Amino acid sequence: MKSPSPPLLLSLSLSFSLLLVLLLSPAAVVGKGNPVLGGYDIMSYWKTDDNNTVGTMGTSEFSTTYDGYEWYFTNEFNHDYFLLEPADLVPSYGGYCAYAAAKGELVCVQPGSWYLVNQRLFFFSGPDTGLKWLKEVKEYIQDGDEWWSKTYPKGGPLNNGTFCPDRKVINLADN
Repeated sequence: MKSPSPPLLLSLSLSFSLLLVLLLSPAAVVGKGNPVLGGYDIMSYWKTDDNNTVGTMGTSEFSTTYDGYEWYFTNEFNHDYFLLEPADLVPSYGGYCAYAAAKGELVCVQPGSWYLVNQRLFFFSGPDTGLKWLKEVKEYIQDGDEWWSKTYPKGGPLNNGTFCPDRKVINLADN
């Protein structure tokens, strides 16, 4: 049996590498094709005082579309409650990292790194980032709000699954 030629192997290797980059890149899941927060039930964050809770994964059985994005819930009660005032329950900065938003970036988050402050839900790229943000919370919220409203005057994108083990900047212009 004849071995593949070096150019063919290089071509296959590059194609496989490109496929992996596209599949594993946080930016690859930005868009309206996936549920917000990767399917985590947004209500599970509002119904606890424990900031160490990761949240609960919802299902398509209890889902709705709001603002062009699909939202998953764990049960009918959470689904119906969300529909009463969805604009008040959407996470700040679309569910992207609040610390990074204050610095003018969209950064993926960890679903277990979040805080409720003044009736607003904020997510972070990791627990250390959230703790750093809390030290100057008023300033960071002011900076994040200012950047978000200038960058997305008609409302920005919602995070529909850009979770990351490491801090990664998301470039929406690539989509």
